[in-house]
Amino acid sequence: MSLVSLSVQSFALDPRDGKVVVVFVDAAGRHLPMWVDDVDAATLADASRGELDTARSTPALLLAAVEACGGAVERVELRRLERGVLHGAVILDGARGAAELPAKASLAAALALLAGAPVLAEDAIVAHVDARVREAAARAVRAERDTGADSTLALSTAERWSQTLLHLAGKLHDERRS
Repeated sequence: MSLVSLSVQSFALDPRDGKVVVVFVDAAGRHLPMWVDDVDAATLADASRGELDTARSTPALLLAAVEACGGAVERVELRRLERGVLHGAVILDGARGAAELPAKASLAAALALLAGAPVLAEDAIVAHVDARVREAAARAVRAERDTGADSTLALSTAERWSQTLLHLAGKLHDERRS
């Protein structure tokens, strides 16, 4: 299993349902979008700025508990993609040695960001999803070219991401149906 390090690049809205998409990127510039609910989006945004409060945040409370027990968050690994859902694990270094806890990918990532620990993902997952993102972006460009419209010049980065994610979501939906 080969893991690559990820960082949060941006947040965008999926135009279909208004859900937040957190866009992670690796050192090679490959993208791994993660659809999250509003609470997880706010948690990830706050964690990326190091601003979580233990009274309001599960990751902040978990980090405080781990540290109170003499442990530390070593890393988070995003290892499986099943039916469009990313699954993760939190790797802890504790008094009794290393421990691995399965976790919801978005909350695990927020915990890692808050702890200053790396978020790692299986290279094959990043490669697969990034290829889908690039395919969706290329289809969007072709569709605009075919209709004669060149609205990409007027779109913001977030709007272009939303357009790309809309195409990607359609592709993933089609794959699930087959």
